[in-house]
Parts: sequence; structure tokens; C-alpha cells
Amino acid sequence: MNGRLKRQDTKAYFTGKMALAIKQRELEIRSGHNNADDVNRNIKAKNKQSHSTETTLAVLEQDPYINATKETMEYISEWLNVFDELDQQIFKLRYTGHSWVNIEQRLLISKSAGQRRLNEAKTWLVLDDSCILNR
Repeated sequence: MNGRLKRQDTKAYFTGKMALAIKQRELEIRSGHNNADDVNRNIKAKNKQSHSTETTLAVLEQDPYINATKETMEYISEWLNVFDELDQQIFKLRYTGHSWVNIEQRLLISKSAGQRRLNEAKTWLVLDDSCILNR
């Protein structure tokens, strides 16, 4: 992962905006595929249809935006797996815009305990991220 994870990245992960952004980008590539670009790619196909499909798949696999977004999603997912179910629920509710009052009522946890767990988790995220940056 290059660079630090931003709060909006985490929020976009939980709200589904990252997954939607990938689907939108894939749709843009599939619908806006330019056959003139095919000349620049070393893809061998048996016919025009499979050639177009193979070229589109190659473009999708090499797209920097899609790759970076998938990498960020995988990173957040791996990070989340470290925590127990309660912590994961706190993250999801908080990053999808729920108030602490709502979280208290849903999870039967005090605001201070929820905030403490969230802040501890953020510390782990930053520590893990800085380890990756030092590679």
C-alpha cells in the first residue's frame, strides 16, 4: 500500500462506495473501449470478438485506479479481520454515519467504551500502515 490510508477511504469501504467505484470504472472501460488502442497491445486472438474481449480484459487488469482501489479494499479487509465482531460492528456503524447514541443502543456499549475501542483500532491501522511504508 503506497501512502497513508485516509479516513474517507475507510468510510468509502464501509459504505460500499469503493466497490461501486470499481464497477463504474469497469463499465467505463467496457463501454468506452477504443479499438485504435488494440494496435498498441500484444494480444493475439482468433477473431475480432475474442480479440476485443481479450483487449478489454487486459485494459481492466492493468487499470491503475481499479488496482489501487482493490489493493486498498484488501488492506482494510485484512486489517478488520484482526478485530472481534463487536469492534467490526462499531467500525461499520461509525463509518457509515451512525451517531454514538445509535451505536450505544444497537450494541449495548457505552459511548466511551465504543470510542476507546475505535481509537485503539485506528492506532493499529496507523502502526500497520507505517510498517508497510518502511519496506
